[in-house]
Amino acid sequence: MTQRGDHRQDMERVYQRKELYMGKQRRRTDGAEVRLMTRQDAQEYCGLGRMVFTDWARSIGAERRFGRRVLFDRLVIDEALNAMRVG
Repeated sequence: MTQRGDHRQDMERVYQRKELYMGKQRRRTDGAEVRLMTRQDAQEYCGLGRMVFTDWARSIGAERRFGRRVLFDRLVIDEALNAMRVG
């Protein structure tokens, strides 16, 4: 029971960070939201550490490579987080 409670608290923290990040999310000059994020921006968005985030992002297919540059798809991350929603 404790683990489930801990998981709920962790998910609540992720959603709180997500809401905070959405408030200060970078926008393009035409006002649209940025879809692809750097690793650091995506980590902050999810509230995860580098290695945990990288492994998780690869497992859900959010990683996008452009030559040597690696970006992460916000829409894929949002879908995965929504699918994890508890209760």
